[in-house]
Amino acid sequence: MKKSKSVLAILGFAAATAVCVPAAAQDSVYLGGSLGTATAKDSCSSAVLASCDRSGTSWGVHAGYFGRFFGAEIGYRNLGVISEQNGGGVHAEVKTRLGEALLVAGLPVERLRVYGKGGIYRAKSILKSTDTTIIPEGSASRSGWTLGAGLSYEIIRHLDLRLEYQRYNDLGGDGVGFRTDVDNTTLGLSLRF
Repeated sequence: MKKSKSVLAILGFAAATAVCVPAAAQDSVYLGGSLGTATAKDSCSSAVLASCDRSGTSWGVHAGYFGRFFGAEIGYRNLGVISEQNGGGVHAEVKTRLGEALLVAGLPVERLRVYGKGGIYRAKSILKSTDTTIIPEGSASRSGWTLGAGLSYEIIRHLDLRLEYQRYNDLGGDGVGFRTDVDNTTLGLSLRF
């Protein structure tokens, strides 16, 4: 229930604020991509580790439609690699990829747009290990919710620079040995048509 209230609060705030502010933005379809860093909150599965890297380089592509204040977006995201190595030298890594469908609410001011977004994702995480007798390989598929916020700035006509933060709730699963929230911060470009 809290998840639904959070999404509604973001969309409600954007709608209430948008009524008071004039906008120059017009309806548009857009395509784009982004690059950034994904950081897992609780990704290391063992207490006896030689090393653990909870951050990975993320990248993604997106497509959407945005009206004056509201829109929808779909995307694909690769959240990079989470890795750990135990004291015996066994190395394991988890790669996560996902698709997402989002509702977007924004407030355009001149060439800048402040926006929030929320929706659902479907992810697959794959665990690989250098010694499968100690850390067995596996995979997990999971659906969940995601919330985010961002700034978009029109650097030239029809081309926007986007800075975004997004939280993916409860990624992972039993097949990879953990579940965790992942924070993803990206910088990207969107081409509007």
